[in-house]
Amino acid sequence: MLAEVQASDKPADSPLPEPLFRTKRLLARPLHPQDAESSQRACAPASITRYMSLAFAHPYTLEHSIAWIAMQKDAPHNNLALTTHSDPLTVIGGIGIKPGADVQSHTGEVGYWISEEHQGKGLMKEALAGFVEWTFLHRTSDGSKVEEGRSRKTRLFAAVFAENTASMRILEGCGFVREGVQRGHVHTRYGEITDLHLFGLGRGEWEERRKQGE
Repeated sequence: MLAEVQASDKPADSPLPEPLFRTKRLLARPLHPQDAESSQRACAPASITRYMSLAFAHPYTLEHSIAWIAMQKDAPHNNLALTTHSDPLTVIGGIGIKPGADVQSHTGEVGYWISEEHQGKGLMKEALAGFVEWTFLHRTSDGSKVEEGRSRKTRLFAAVFAENTASMRILEGCGFVREGVQRGHVHTRYGEITDLHLFGLGRGEWEERRKQGE
């Protein structure tokens, strides 16, 4: 069930926004001020930020969480909170898109994370599959509501540190294809030099997999 959410400056005790998409176990909705504490707790372990860009701070403080949520208050909602159906108040992960621009405006780079206690349960693959479907079917290139004649994203891609094999498995499980390796392309926050693996998925490829029931 999809719902359009109006942007506003909401107090922490205001109603939560409706989910933009649901999966069997998860809800994906715009971030809300009340999410600051649970987001900070989930992002705090070093393992969460190990394979992320330096823009994702570590240590991840409550101030970082509050600032991030404030940046996401306006539509289009490119970064979503993940919660369980049973506990919609507690953020356990996040998923989002960095839209392409200019000649790459039909594309988007996906990123995601999930808390340590919820890893190894197939939840991130479930979330990514739902996010891909929502992006290809229910979202226009500028993030607004789909209308007749409006363009949608036709290609999604992801860049993964060489050591992050779990993320690679998630992408491949959702139909993304390994397209290349940028050797020595990443200088991590821990001073390591590593490769960057590139994955991509076109809307036509996704539609074909969908027809086959994969």
